[in-house]
Amino acid sequence: GRKYFSANRIGNYPSNAIKIVNENDIIRFVPTNNGGWKLAQIPDVQGSLVSLNTDTGSVKALVGGFDFNHCKFNRALQGWRQQGSRIKPLVY
Repeated sequence: GRKYFSANRIGNYPSNAIKIVNENDIIRFVPTNNGGWKLAQIPDVQGSLVSLNTDTGSVKALVGGFDFNHCKFNRALQGWRQQGSRIKPLVY
């Protein structure tokens, strides 16, 4: 990526891969729509989503993290809620 200096100043794109990764780095690639590859990363922050039907109260969906193969902890069912973050409904 481009080096971040401030909200008004961002550096140039790197000219080659050695400016992004170093020897012995573990890097992650994902395929693009045009048959190429691009760099990706595992997120540092994970969260959960609980989707409810407001008419019946039934659970429509539970999503508990980024990748179950990476971490078996299900944040939607096993996570303790922080004070003030127990519920933040979004109503459309």
